[in-house]
Amino acid sequence: MIEYCPEPKSALAIIPLGGKDEHWVYSFERNDWGKLEVDTAQGPVSFQKPYGQMVYVQKYGVFVNVPHFGTQLLRPDFTRVQWRN
Repeated sequence: MIEYCPEPKSALAIIPLGGKDEHWVYSFERNDWGKLEVDTAQGPVSFQKPYGQMVYVQKYGVFVNVPHFGTQLLRPDFTRVQWRN
């Protein structure tokens, strides 16, 4: 699953690897991928497989995830991205 985010001109990708979902960010300004560690008070953000639904709400700066068990909000801290370069 991938969703464009206009600020900071990037795309958030949720990639299933090794039995868990990893969060990766692609920066159009850096032309690079970076891993984003996501900490939540309610535990990990879950994405319904094989078809997840997520949208970015620019007015509030949040991603809205709609899995089969309820709605989740995600406001990632892009300053925590671990860039490769």
